[in-house]
Amino acid sequence: VDASNRWSIIRGVHSVGRYAVASSRSIAEDKANGSESKSTDNSTDKSTDNEDEDPPNGSPSLAKQLSYDNEVGEVADTGMLGVEMDLQIGQMTLRSRHLQALETDVANHPDVSLLFGDSTMQASLLERADHRKRYRLVGLGHELQYWHAGHTACPPMSEEWERDYDPSELADTEKWIASIFEPVREAMFNGPNPPPMQFMMPERPLNESAEVAVLIGLHPNIGGPFKIVYLFRRLKCLHVYECVSQGRQWWFTLHLTTDTRYTLREMQPSYAPRRQPYPAWWQHGAGQPYPAPPQGALMNDLTGISKSPMNSVIIIRDTADPRNLSGGKETFVPERLLLGLLPQCMLEEYLFWQDEALEATALTPGTGKPGYKRLRGYPRDKDGETIMFVEFNTIGNWADMMVRGYNDTSTSGPNVIEATQLPGRSVRVQRRPKVSVEAEFGARQRLAVQLEALQLLVKPKAAKRKSVEKEAKSDEPEWKVGDKVEFDAEGNGQKWVAAEVTKVHKDCHYDLDPSEAWVGAQTRVPPVFIQKNGAHKEVKQGEGVWHWEGMSDSEDEDWAEDQDADQGDNDDPDAKAAKDAIAFEQFDRLDLVLEAAGGDEDVCMSACRHLAAVPGVNPFTDVTKLAAA
Repeated sequence: VDASNRWSIIRGVHSVGRYAVASSRSIAEDKANGSESKSTDNSTDKSTDNEDEDPPNGSPSLAKQLSYDNEVGEVADTGMLGVEMDLQIGQMTLRSRHLQALETDVANHPDVSLLFGDSTMQASLLERADHRKRYRLVGLGHELQYWHAGHTACPPMSEEWERDYDPSELADTEKWIASIFEPVREAMFNGPNPPPMQFMMPERPLNESAEVAVLIGLHPNIGGPFKIVYLFRRLKCLHVYECVSQGRQWWFTLHLTTDTRYTLREMQPSYAPRRQPYPAWWQHGAGQPYPAPPQGALMNDLTGISKSPMNSVIIIRDTADPRNLSGGKETFVPERLLLGLLPQCMLEEYLFWQDEALEATALTPGTGKPGYKRLRGYPRDKDGETIMFVEFNTIGNWADMMVRGYNDTSTSGPNVIEATQLPGRSVRVQRRPKVSVEAEFGARQRLAVQLEALQLLVKPKAAKRKSVEKEAKSDEPEWKVGDKVEFDAEGNGQKWVAAEVTKVHKDCHYDLDPSEAWVGAQTRVPPVFIQKNGAHKEVKQGEGVWHWEGMSDSEDEDWAEDQDADQGDNDDPDAKAAKDAIAFEQFDRLDLVLEAAGGDEDVCMSACRHLAAVPGVNPFTDVTKLAAA
């Protein structure tokens, strides 16, 4: 297996001849002083993970300890061991599970074939559920999740989409919609088979300056949003997207347009023989209203490349994969999910992977809006020179718009999409040189190793929530209308936002008007997420976040067990190394630390060492505060 792995003896009288991979022999070598920052052994293999490019002087590189002169460790016999070799019977297992050839249906899936080819792969079945099987590919650093049952639910539809589309009841500012949409609806979505589709519109009439209208078509069998129709006022055309499911995640993909000249997907009008010309609205049209007949579940593939178009495979590659430049696990996003979203030429030249980011790195941690995604497009050609970055952002807030009023002019500007004058989502695409991305990633890697070795940046301690019983202590509301409070905006005790109580419900839930506009108006907030304004600044560290006065006996036991586990980690070097590793959210923001040093990696490393040596400096959990220091 990988030469950087450290093998250990499995402890126990019944485990003679059994060995398992317990940790890695990769350590940080500090070239400035010639010592290793994570090991007291001075014998190392000087070959680094990237032999072609030496890191700057004074910055740590990744080296491998030599196997000799190092005592072989022992590990407990648990069911969570990685690769295990039993020399007595000549058997290898992965996480206590036997290896087998990857299931044919999974191996033949077009996404798997695209990334791994047609060769036979050994896999270990990690988990089996009613709708999903989870595999680990041996020696390839990837995990597969095979969803072998169709997704029988469409995404939820929020309250703002309550108006039935009726051309006779459109507002004066919406009359243009009927002239574009009605010919298509009557010809393609008016039954009898499939039955006529019901279309919904936002409750708020379109603004007079809106250039784009959006309609939602409901699924005829399972209900919920099934089609999204974008109508373009000046272009006098429309695009239709259908909801597909990828591992129980919803995506909308373009499959029909009335004018191929204005689509990002490459589509060709039909050139089949016909007895009469197409109507004017379809002369440049292409696609099918129903690529597949509506059934009791959503499709995964509308392009026809899969033999089982409802089944999907989620492919996740490890952080350690040399092609992964995100610093965390990456999930493959097939081309068919991005049709109409990105230019066709880009989809043909790049493979897109989604990282673990939940908010943009430019934002203060915890201030991002739900729905953020970031994809990296890696070139299919190994000699490709650029990498694409694709960011999905949420613009505006429907609940805030409904509470403040549809005619409130304050909802314009950055809180709405300019073309629709309504909340929605935006996509930002950026192309960067591959050499620059790799250099920045290498710098973050070396900085992360240094910070972990110095214990200058550590993971935030996981928060524990009060027990549900605490919510129902009293039937009397604790707050009244007009009270100034603060509420837990993220539900984890990390971000408290000042707000004013606007309504008290009978069940002691509250409607709040936050002071920060990005949060949006909050309805029916449980009292457990509310406290007096400024209270988060008064509690001592740990108290009220992980431990409360008056905890039940079982909660106190859990708290004590966590403390014992923390102490136990100090006795196990491997467990301590895993615990010391920083989180992806922290690694993703290390550019802020480098920028604080003027982009000079050597200066940054030196400053970190000096900062760690200052008496009284506690480990940081917030990268922005570390950068400021």
